[in-house]
Formats: sequence, C-alpha cells, structure tokens
Amino acid sequence: MNRMIREQIVKLNEAVGKTNALYGLWAKQKGLNYNSLMVLYSIDEVKDCTQKKISDLWLIPKQTVNSILNDLKEKGYVTVTPAKMNRKEKILAFTEAGETYAGALLEGLRNAEERAMRRLGAEACGRYVELSFAFMNAFKYEVEHE
Repeated sequence: MNRMIREQIVKLNEAVGKTNALYGLWAKQKGLNYNSLMVLYSIDEVKDCTQKKISDLWLIPKQTVNSILNDLKEKGYVTVTPAKMNRKEKILAFTEAGETYAGALLEGLRNAEERAMRRLGAEACGRYVELSFAFMNAFKYEVEHE
C-alpha cells in the first residue's frame, strides 16, 4: 500500500474520530450522550423525520434510537404520528415542550459549529464538505463492492 495514502487515511480517521468525540463531549456537558444529541438534531433538521432516517443517517442501531425516543416521549418532548404514504413509518416531531428544550440546546450547538466553520472561511468550508462527501461515497462504494 502507498505509504503517503496510508498516512492520510490515519489522519482522516483521527480527525473524524475526534470530531465525533467532540460532539459527544459537548453532549455530555449538556447532560446527554452522543446518540441522544443526534436524535434531537435529526428531529429538528430532517424533513418528515422517522426512526429509520435517524438510524440510517447516523448509523445508530434502531433499538438505541427507539429507546431514546421512548424517553423523549415519556418526557413529553416528542410526538409520533403515522406517515401519510406508509402508515408503518412514524413521523417524529417536537411538542411545544420539546421545541423549547431542544431549541435552546441545539442553538448552542449550532452557534459552536458556525463559529468553527467561520474560522475555516467560506472557501475552505465548501471544499471540506465537498471532499468529505466525495471520500464517503468512494469508501461506501468500496465497502459495498468488496
């Protein structure tokens, strides 16, 4: 294997791993864990959010997502309604209390993310996102066709 490519892969994995760990640290500071944060993030950001979409987006096991959602429903933060097209799928949405809770929490996260991206500058941010997806898609192809 090409030594330079191997070194780049190690550095990439380190950056991705540490970035995810920082999201976990941020969540912990707010009394959550990484998976719970990603569930809240998804309900807020993903149109017609479902348990399957959350699981697929973040590669969180469906059972873990279900446990987190049960806790959020118990606290009165989330509602679940059947999807119009597929009644088996359930659309997740925040209640008013959930909107208040998650809104305040996620605003802090978004502010930190935005400040970090501004440090990179618009051009570097665009390249970073574009290249991250390009690598992910290339790696996905290799994993699926190995």
